[in-house]
Amino acid sequence: MTVSIKKGRALSTLSLTPLIDVVFLLLIFFLVATRFEEEERSMEVELAESSQSLPLTAQPKTIFINVLKSGKYMLSRQEYTEQGLLDYLKSHNSQPVVIRPDRGVIYDYVVKARHACRAAGIHDFKEAVINPGSREQ
Repeated sequence: MTVSIKKGRALSTLSLTPLIDVVFLLLIFFLVATRFEEEERSMEVELAESSQSLPLTAQPKTIFINVLKSGKYMLSRQEYTEQGLLDYLKSHNSQPVVIRPDRGVIYDYVVKARHACRAAGIHDFKEAVINPGSREQ
């Protein structure tokens, strides 16, 4: 003869006590964390001034130097010599630079563009090339 056991209702319902405890702990954590953040922002700090500084939200505009086969440099649709390039870069030395050499250009002109970047105090410069596998034929 089999014995049938009746399960009570207590086992079939979900216990909410641990869930409520977790919710209260999270609520306390976020209240405390928000309070510390407000205190840090409200601290009176005098920041140093700089004429070269940019706002943190503004991304600097990238300068593209196109190196032509003739040894001239094109920036913003204007042609520059080596000295003109150096003068331009000195006045825009807070911006990143991408050097784009023409196919078949004498590499000496690219080296001079890189040297002009370093002389102007620009250390964030790259040389752009095309991946031969990505070109359509």
